[in-house]
Parts: sequence; structure tokens; C-alpha cells
Amino acid sequence: MMIATLEGTPASITIACTFDIINFEEVIISNGDAATIPDTILETLNIITIGTMRGIMFTGFRGTWLHNSILPVIDPKFFKQGATPAL
Repeated sequence: MMIATLEGTPASITIACTFDIINFEEVIISNGDAATIPDTILETLNIITIGTMRGIMFTGFRGTWLHNSILPVIDPKFFKQGATPAL
């Protein structure tokens, strides 16, 4: 994620979240080169990742001009292919 500062110099925050699914073979269905992840699992992982990212961003912005930025809550269902946000 690139963030432009007031001076025009970009800043960045890199965030990576990894998860350990204990019963992976039972939950994730392998289809050769692709895998099928149940919607409930995918949404849960997205919720955790988005929440973690918002917390890291809030902490990283402390003391900068972005400190009081509004970090919107994002519905993880919008990440599903073909989904459109309800207005």
C-alpha cells in the first residue's frame, strides 16, 4: 500500500498475514492446480486480516499527518469474485 505524504514522497506499509488451518485437508478442497475454500472460512480469514491491517495502520500513522485518518470498515463479502457493494 502506497501512501503519499504532504511533501509528495511516498510512504508504505507492508503487511502479511499467515494462517494455520489445523484440518486443512478436510476444509480446503484441492482440484489439481486450484483449491476451493468455503465462503465462511474465506470471510473469517478476511475479517481477521482486515482488522489486523487496520490496527497496524492506525499504529503506524501515529504522529503523522495520517494520524486522524478514517479507516473504513470493509465488508469482506466484497472480496468475493463478482460481488458488488450494496449502496
